[in-house]
Amino acid sequence: MTSDSSPVYVLLIDDDRDDFFLTEDLLKQVSDTTYRLVWAGSYDRAEAELKEREFDVVLVDYQIGDRTGLDFIRDKASTMSTCPMILITGLRDNGIDRAAQQAGAADYLTKDSLTPELLDRSIRYARGQAERRTLLHTIMANTTTGLIALDQAKTPVFWNAPALRAIGLEDLLLTSQDRSLVSDAMQRAFAGAFRPRELKAADGNIYEVTINNAGRGNVVVAFQDVTKRAEAERLLRQSIVDAEAAVTSKSQFLASMSHELRTPLNGIIGMAGLLDMSTTDRVARDHIDVIKTSANDLLRMINSLLDLSKIEAGKMEIEKTAFEVAPILESVVTLLSANARAKGLDIACYVDPRLPRTVSNDPHRLKQIVTNLIGNAVKFTEAGGITVKATLEKAGARRAMRISVIDTGPGIPKSKQSQLFRRFSQVDTGRSRRHDGTGLGLALCKEMLELMGGNVGCDSREGVGSTFFVTLPLDVIDTAIETTVESQLSRFKGRRVLALDCGPATAAVLVSYAEVSGWDFTSARAEDLNPNARFDAIVAQVDSAAKRAALLATAKQHLVDPTRAPHALEFRPVDAVDAVNDAITLAMPLLPRAFSSLCSYLAPPAPQNSLANSAPRMAVSNGKSRLRILLAEDNPSNRKLTTMMLNAGGFALQAVEDGELAIKACRECDFDVILMDLHMPRCDGLDATRQLRALPAYQHVPIIGLTASVLPEDRSACLAAGMNVHLAKPVDWDGLIDLLKSIESETSAWTTRGHAA
Repeated sequence: MTSDSSPVYVLLIDDDRDDFFLTEDLLKQVSDTTYRLVWAGSYDRAEAELKEREFDVVLVDYQIGDRTGLDFIRDKASTMSTCPMILITGLRDNGIDRAAQQAGAADYLTKDSLTPELLDRSIRYARGQAERRTLLHTIMANTTTGLIALDQAKTPVFWNAPALRAIGLEDLLLTSQDRSLVSDAMQRAFAGAFRPRELKAADGNIYEVTINNAGRGNVVVAFQDVTKRAEAERLLRQSIVDAEAAVTSKSQFLASMSHELRTPLNGIIGMAGLLDMSTTDRVARDHIDVIKTSANDLLRMINSLLDLSKIEAGKMEIEKTAFEVAPILESVVTLLSANARAKGLDIACYVDPRLPRTVSNDPHRLKQIVTNLIGNAVKFTEAGGITVKATLEKAGARRAMRISVIDTGPGIPKSKQSQLFRRFSQVDTGRSRRHDGTGLGLALCKEMLELMGGNVGCDSREGVGSTFFVTLPLDVIDTAIETTVESQLSRFKGRRVLALDCGPATAAVLVSYAEVSGWDFTSARAEDLNPNARFDAIVAQVDSAAKRAALLATAKQHLVDPTRAPHALEFRPVDAVDAVNDAITLAMPLLPRAFSSLCSYLAPPAPQNSLANSAPRMAVSNGKSRLRILLAEDNPSNRKLTTMMLNAGGFALQAVEDGELAIKACRECDFDVILMDLHMPRCDGLDATRQLRALPAYQHVPIIGLTASVLPEDRSACLAAGMNVHLAKPVDWDGLIDLLKSIESETSAWTTRGHAA
């Protein structure tokens, strides 16, 4: 207790007046505290005194008449929380001491051992304990957290209003000390707990329950009302479910629309191709080109939207498989070179010979990404060229492949580069913009590359050009030792190579090959050559007979051995005039396979392990095929188109309208190959395939699915039903014809299910 001038009022309840005087005398001997002692000789008198004034402490005799001080203390404990009570007795009994504590007494004193110091210390201790208890009750009354303290016997000793609400009791119980009611209510409440550490009250509120150790076997149970949080979590979970359902619904809608749109597109693109092959009228061919271009643009848009829905639904599948990088880049550059040439652009492709010949990732997605980047470069570049490079990046023991698409276009302002890889975002959004597009291509590239473990980026300078690059970690399948390759390349060090009148992209690729192989490389125009200069090889771009004649004249003057045939390499457009016998002719654009030809020319004979990253495509015979082919297709336009396209490729076939007729035809005749549509009346392609696989004669016959359903689950369903290949509509007719040729020549193991094209 702190000492001050305020007196401490003490009520003594004792039926012996002498005890009053003895106690008063003891308190007067306390020097630093002024005590005012009031005597009550009975419990009734004590009740009256307590009503008249407030006391700081009450001293209660153990025995007054037929009642004990313990009864008085029990009765008053709940209403006198701020006024502590001390039991005084002439008896020495440990049982009375324990009973006093349980009744709520602040202390227990025996009369024969009382001294001024002991009495003063007991009063100060009791008052301090009461102040702390008052502070604790104030805190508990004002906190929103429910609290119930349990003693060693797990009996409630104090609680607050939020705790009572949590266990289903009224707040007025705060004025009662009936601990059994609180204990019973807790047992009932926790018997209905619907989750561990969580309680649902009778009023529907949800409480998070924590049990904290308070020492010596005592615990404090805390109830935190989390009703609002639980409701927010429920709403969040529901919103996630709703969002997932919306994404699934959108994906299903896009998949359905994709199927419906692909079917007529297959006919449009296919028939346009047939018309293109059957007419020589230039105006008609121009019109056909418009149809083909528009249809292919629409197909790309459909594919982009379908890919977007797959990514959003988490169903975009990345299939890791071994593949060669160079053929992919060559095929894309060759495909887009016609568009580049129509704009007067030079386009060329470089693949670092030190790159592993075979790597592992998803070749189909990589081709899709590269096609988008190169297509954008062609679309936005008006003059100059596009250079495609695949290079090896080293970071310690790690290796990565970087594919760069470098253009000489207008460049992208730095302020707008952050928009490049966002969905539906375009750098040029004005009404007068020159180029159309959905703004999806680069965003899809980025998201697909992230799934593939790589990334995409852009370096651009306004007015100079842009470089879009793709980086993929190398998971090497067929490892090529870099030192061995570099040793092979050293054979060409110092060989003099001339690039004569080459475009910027072609010259840039030749420079890259010169840097890796050690050529002494020169790029010049014919009129600027030193008459005495000599070269081991001359490379020139030729698109006319006059340029070819000039090349041959230059070769005779400047080649080290002018009598050697061939004298030069020329890269010419596919539709240029035929090559003469004294020159090696490769079609433009400059591709990685040309590097092997240059190496062979510079150092014949070519090494056993060619440095070329790819090989030319296998030649296909134009003779009539003996394959017996059955087509099951319900769409009349597609039946007619497929028949015409395969006839043009040298194949004859029988066509039926549904799966039921296909099974009937197979029972009547032996077919070597079956082309099976998926969605057909009466019996669809999956069911027809399963029934055919049950026939002994058709257990190993190749069945090729032709369908506008292109989702991963559609492909999986085809393979699970027993089909060997899943081909998407619009059909790649060249690819299908090559596939049929390989079946005919028995170069592929078609008895193995699950082969994917």
